[in-house]
Amino acid sequence: MKILLSCPTLEIRYEWFTSFMKLWQQVLAIPGNDIVFFPQHRVPVQLAQTRAVRMAIKNNCDYILHIDDDIWDIPDGAVRMMLDADKEFISALMYANAWPYHMCALVKKPEDKNVSLVDIVKENGPYKLLEAPGEEGVVPVDLTAFPFVLWKVSLFKKLPEPWFVYDEGVPTDNYFCQKCLDHGVQPYVHKSLPVTHRGVSYWNRVYKFISEGRYRIATGQLTEKDPFYKVVLEQQHLLAQL
Repeated sequence: MKILLSCPTLEIRYEWFTSFMKLWQQVLAIPGNDIVFFPQHRVPVQLAQTRAVRMAIKNNCDYILHIDDDIWDIPDGAVRMMLDADKEFISALMYANAWPYHMCALVKKPEDKNVSLVDIVKENGPYKLLEAPGEEGVVPVDLTAFPFVLWKVSLFKKLPEPWFVYDEGVPTDNYFCQKCLDHGVQPYVHKSLPVTHRGVSYWNRVYKFISEGRYRIATGQLTEKDPFYKVVLEQQHLLAQL
């Protein structure tokens, strides 16, 4: 088995570097594994991802293991768990690093199943999508970010180029996930593998949501007409019961 380890970086943080070294040890620990290390520094994200795919194909790799430069706290055994899931496209679980800190494992509403993820984000961003159900394990999604993701190289032979597209205001993730859905490739997220995204994690996401929500209510940015108003108060009440 040959894995291309793709690490595009714009800046290198201490937290990311220490997590990457632990990740490197995870990959080395897999018996019979051959690694192609492919770092790229200050390369536009869609170009870096395209180059990684081409390098993987050129070197006859079976998988691409990609990690963003703002991701850390990779769980122990994560690489083995993602390989064991045996999916063409599977990502670890990440939370957005800005209000409302939504889970980046999203599904379309039933009435929007035939609407493109590109059109959805242009209309109203992630708020028109639902967080994928399920507390843990491997779950199918319509949209995931690429924080720490494993792709089978074979899937790129199913997808027409360009694989990754840049469009101001629309994440590369939306274009790629929609292309996968259009060509019979199902994205998955492993909910048992949460990672930290610029300091936002599974453990502190609710605290951040409540703290900023209370500030928004106090400053009039969040009113009773906003659906998040009630959610902030409910979460605050639940937290107070702990």
